[in-house]
Amino acid sequence: MKYAFIVLGVILVALLIFACMPFARDIPPQNASDLVPRKVTLPPYQNAFTYFCAATNYLYEPTNYYAIIDPILSGKANDDATAALYTEKNAEVFKQISKGLECSACQAPEVS
Repeated sequence: MKYAFIVLGVILVALLIFACMPFARDIPPQNASDLVPRKVTLPPYQNAFTYFCAATNYLYEPTNYYAIIDPILSGKANDDATAALYTEKNAEVFKQISKGLECSACQAPEVS
């Protein structure tokens, strides 16, 4: 008899849930077309990404670069001549980065 009440209770709960289903429908999706980002195409001379990529082509970095430059950057060594050499050899890199920083936008190419 006890099990009969439990089974009857389960059936009543299931019927109650089933009866409420039509009233539990979700609202229709909102129109969010105004929130979709617009694709802006920039000419290469206005895109900072162009100049930053060009800067990598001019980068002077010898094979033992990190062995030489890490002590200078960490403050363990003070070699002004080496720092000046790298700064001089990478002058074109700094020019390209400066041109890129003057641009109003930096947009990476679309990856497909």
